[in-house]
Amino acid sequence: MNRYYANLGDVWKHLVLAELLALEPPKNYWETHAGSASYPLTHSPDRDYGVYRFLEHGDSVPELAESHYAAELRRLSGDGEALANYPGSALLTMHMLGKGAEYLLCDLDPESTASLRAAAAKLGLGEQERVRDADGMTTVLEEARRFEGDPGEVVVTIDPFEPFVVAGGASALEVAASLISGGFKVVYWYGYDAPEQRAYPIGMLREYARAAGSTVWCGDLMLTATAGQSEREVEALLAGTDGPGAGCGVICANFLPASNERCAALGEGLAKAWRDATLPNGSPGSLEFLAIGS
Repeated sequence: MNRYYANLGDVWKHLVLAELLALEPPKNYWETHAGSASYPLTHSPDRDYGVYRFLEHGDSVPELAESHYAAELRRLSGDGEALANYPGSALLTMHMLGKGAEYLLCDLDPESTASLRAAAAKLGLGEQERVRDADGMTTVLEEARRFEGDPGEVVVTIDPFEPFVVAGGASALEVAASLISGGFKVVYWYGYDAPEQRAYPIGMLREYARAAGSTVWCGDLMLTATAGQSEREVEALLAGTDGPGAGCGVICANFLPASNERCAALGEGLAKAWRDATLPNGSPGSLEFLAIGS
């Protein structure tokens, strides 16, 4: 099971993804590392700093309160009850797009893929889903090569545990670059351990995008307390936490400028809601948001 579910990195990824799906609903949704359909939502230090803080403080920030992510969490909880299960990105997408899209969902964990099939069947999407017990990066690249439709009608989520590991001939960054160059809409999540690594994927992906006439946007959230710290100092600061490290970000490619601007507003809103937050170990947990366009 993905132990990082519902932490800050998950909240930021899903906040952006839900907004983009609502603003530019695709006909096809592909995911390279889909994970499980949902996860039991129980308190833990990192979930308290993540989704529980969003649930407790999000309504105080209009941008967050009005987000499609917040609307989905409210709908999933139902009648004001506490949210019992946290949706993975695939389930979130299936709830939002329903029968208006086709789905290609990949994961190497058989329990995760079984949960995805069961969730799709429960939603009446059995004929529209393809769940693959396979390496998602290889599978998605092959799908993209034989895809004959409009790549602008496909959203691909890439959320790698190891972005530089080559699987099937390409790393996650190389897969993202290939898809961006091909005109596919890409949502790429990343985390980093030290402040000098901030927004590190944008340089490579922006070069590929420019060469292809594509666009990329990056929304990065960094722990304010890590600024100017070495990696060793960051490790000491984050002792006892289990999250994305110094920060995390989402790169969105081939979406409309207005959609990127909306995501930027959500990032600013998240920083506002976390202004007085503390990390699980008691260290200051405020966030600094940075938006980078193409």
